[in-house]
Amino acid sequence: GSITLKEEEVQAIEAALEDGKDILDIKPFPIIVAFNNNGVHTVHKLLFCEFKNRGVDVNTDTTDVERQIELIIGDINYNG
Repeated sequence: GSITLKEEEVQAIEAALEDGKDILDIKPFPIIVAFNNNGVHTVHKLLFCEFKNRGVDVNTDTTDVERQIELIIGDINYNG
């Protein structure tokens, strides 16, 4: 899978890590995905996620730089 984060979000995550560490050093973590489809609220939990790379810049415009980062997803708890 992949996740798209704003550049400042990636920088904030990395600033919270120990010196010399980057997002590739983060231990597996969950991601909660919630969405509403025609009035039906659904929640899935992506389990044991890890960043696979540092991502590539994808620009929606010149002021809002985003990074698309590949993920390893260990399991998915549907309706979780």
